[in-house]
Amino acid sequence: MLVLDSEQTRLVEKRAVDCGLSYLRLMENAGSACAKIMVKSLSLDRGNTVAILCGKGKNGGDGFVIARKLCEAGCKVTVILVGHPTVPDEVSEEMLDRITNLPISILRYSADRDEALSVIASSQTIVDAIFGIGFHGKLSGDVLEAIAAANESRAYKVAVDIPSGLECDYGDEAFCFEASMTITMSTLKPVHVLYPARVLCGEIKVAEIGIPESCYEGVRDEGFYILHYSEIRSRLPKRRHVSHKGTYGKLLCVCGSRMYQGAAAMAAKAAVNSGAGVVSMAIPDCIYIPIASKMWETPIISLPSNEQGMLSELAVDELLEYAQKSTTLLIGCGLGVSSDTKKLVKELLLSAECPIVLDADGLTCISDCLEILKQVKAPVIVTPHPGEMARLTGRTVGEVNENRVSIAKEFAAKYGVAVVLKGSNTVVAYPGSLPYVNRTGNAGLATGGSGDVLSGMIASFVAQGMSIEDAAVCGVYLHGRAGNKVSERTSMMGTTPTECIKEIPNILI
Repeated sequence: MLVLDSEQTRLVEKRAVDCGLSYLRLMENAGSACAKIMVKSLSLDRGNTVAILCGKGKNGGDGFVIARKLCEAGCKVTVILVGHPTVPDEVSEEMLDRITNLPISILRYSADRDEALSVIASSQTIVDAIFGIGFHGKLSGDVLEAIAAANESRAYKVAVDIPSGLECDYGDEAFCFEASMTITMSTLKPVHVLYPARVLCGEIKVAEIGIPESCYEGVRDEGFYILHYSEIRSRLPKRRHVSHKGTYGKLLCVCGSRMYQGAAAMAAKAAVNSGAGVVSMAIPDCIYIPIASKMWETPIISLPSNEQGMLSELAVDELLEYAQKSTTLLIGCGLGVSSDTKKLVKELLLSAECPIVLDADGLTCISDCLEILKQVKAPVIVTPHPGEMARLTGRTVGEVNENRVSIAKEFAAKYGVAVVLKGSNTVVAYPGSLPYVNRTGNAGLATGGSGDVLSGMIASFVAQGMSIEDAAVCGVYLHGRAGNKVSERTSMMGTTPTECIKEIPNILI
């Protein structure tokens, strides 16, 4: 599903008007669609009490249409004009005129404050139609007071387009209308997707308002997109009735060191549970015994280690031979950083002919020579967390987190790789494509080892023949879904990478 910011949304609406749809018609369509969703979702009918907080702009106009439609459905509706003595927007004023002769109470908050507060406190449903996509700043005055009262109410709360107090294009948290449901017009907006603001939007519904597809031409090349579970499932490789282990790829995991044995084990186990045909591990010989005791499904290649317990550069030639027999390489989980591993990673990148997933220490090993990514013959996926991306780009972690989509896009375009920028709302960027922003997962995944599980899943999907872009998107979505399932069963605090690995087969059903 496409996600558009405020400027892109205005452009689409202007094109719709240029095509013959008036703003009055768009408002009628928007309010009618919202009311229809509310009646169906909340089972609103005769006798239900609804308070609709309306602002002075087009969002308020949508609220007037909702009031008319809910009144026609038999609801007892009160419109409360908030933040203005009049309605300056001409289109909204027309919609206000259309309800003046209906059995709808109309209050002005500034003049009828006590009565308005009483209605807000007693209504079964409260609709926020105060501010829309153009809001910036902070709430104040009557608007602040009315929304605070609404938030204290036990009513079911519905926001029209965006909860008032949040800004359309950002995921920043702010004091706002705390929606149980947000109904947005035509497409999602960034605020509906990005943390932490998305939590304040409640359940998201998209209302179609009759904008022709032609109005999105060019605009669909902007913004970003999200996917739902059914779309993810449709992208996953199908198991064939007549097949063998080689059919589903040969993944070689070049991972692990004396200090980080678990990273290698978790990545490989996640890859196995994600369906790869053969998952092999190339590890330092100093950790062969503990790894071999845990990894029954994976062939283990024991290679020379250095004094630091990492793979030695003496392992390069043998490792390159194994790489040539593989369909995908996963490099970096717990690998460690030394002169040996730096040389090893560079040699693998320059010689590999199969896709590569480059994670963690693998990225750090080339952080001083990123131009090498432009020389790699094979497709590459890099999976940095914000700290790693900050080192790779020379920015601060704060800058990375504030500009996740744009920074991931820039890096992908500059180096010709797929980027998985991890964190809340993990971003997948690929040259020439819209970025994908993930909505699954929770704070339970904020623990050591989660990234190793994710890399193993992505590499497994690549090994099974998926494109690197699809593998990255599906891996990110399903990794978050596994985390959600574990947290539902235990708790966020009790969510561990090993439990997520166990959950992978269940979410692939």
